[in-house]
Amino acid sequence: MAKNFVLLAYANASPFPYHSWTPLSILSVGSYLEKHGVEIEYFDERIHKKERFQELLSKKPLMVGLSTMTCYQIKNTLRLAAKVRNIDLGIPIVWGGCHPSMMPEQTLESNLVDFVVKGEGEQTVLELVRALEAGRKEFADIDGLGWKNDNKPQLNKDRGFLNIEDLPFPYEGKGREILEIYINKSDDYLENIGYESSRGCPHKCGF
Repeated sequence: MAKNFVLLAYANASPFPYHSWTPLSILSVGSYLEKHGVEIEYFDERIHKKERFQELLSKKPLMVGLSTMTCYQIKNTLRLAAKVRNIDLGIPIVWGGCHPSMMPEQTLESNLVDFVVKGEGEQTVLELVRALEAGRKEFADIDGLGWKNDNKPQLNKDRGFLNIEDLPFPYEGKGREILEIYINKSDDYLENIGYESSRGCPHKCGF
């Protein structure tokens, strides 16, 4: 494992055991980072043992990325973020997904959040990774990023939409390992295997 690997995590999003699907939100970002030479590790709380998260944190990732939706998943994401803080105060915690995109300022108010990624995260996270690798403390030039300057929330300008045809297949690289776990699960219910053919919402969603 490379010294500066990135850990991308997905907390349990539903109280129902049959409500499970491949975590495209972290797989799409992860496959993009892998394409650009960044070492990735995944933690999906619904299929991985909890010890895996602790073990990966003990290896000092460059950052931990947490994807979350509003409602049930937030409390579990906060729990994972608290574990990061308890193990190492120096590991940056990055929140992305629907809720942080809709409410970035509120999200940044938490002491369990260092950065917020608004909207599509692939390029924003890659630029943040490069900045952290370089030891930078100022991030105003990274579009789509929310961060803290002297503990005061700062929101950079939004990033434009990415061309989905330029993005790698989310099940490439280490994403394939997660896909195989979902395919081979032996429960009495079928898992949802996501495939991304377009982005955006045809309705009046705010994310």
